[in-house]
This record gives sequence, structure tokens and C-alpha cells, in this order.
Amino acid sequence: MSITRTTVSIDTGLLDTAKQLAAEQNRTLGQLMTEALRSHMVNTASAPRQPVVLPTAGQGGVRPGVTLNSNAALFALLDDADEARWSSQM
Repeated sequence: MSITRTTVSIDTGLLDTAKQLAAEQNRTLGQLMTEALRSHMVNTASAPRQPVVLPTAGQGGVRPGVTLNSNAALFALLDDADEARWSSQM
């Protein structure tokens, strides 16, 4: 197992509690955090999720001129729509 050093932001009270628990168990803080994160990921990943059904309208598909292959193109279309909406309200 390889170890990577990293920096995270964590609630001060939680960190103090984790340090105390690690000391009581004669383990390092890193060992405690690694085990806690691994346990959380296993428990979260194993929970089955129900599929989400989104409401649709119209015939389906995308509007003409919209390409889903380019985030930049989608953002540009959204920006254009916002500008048109704001200019029509003035």
C-alpha cells in the first residue's frame, strides 16, 4: 500500500476528537483517518440506489444546434439564452 501526504480542511472539534481516539488506540491519526474513510466508502458504495425518473416534455432529444460533446458550446448557449431573457425584460 502506498501512502500519499495531503492536506484537508476539517472541523477543529472533529480533529481533536480523532486525535484523542487515535492516542487511546495507540494508532496514528493517519491510520485512524484511513480506516474511517475506507469504512465510509465501503458502506456508502454498497447502498443500492433507486433510479431517478426525470419528467420530460416534447418529443425528446436536444434542440437543433445543441451539441452535447462540448461543455463550452453548452455554456455559450446558456449565456445567450440568459442575455436574451434579460434584454426582453427591460
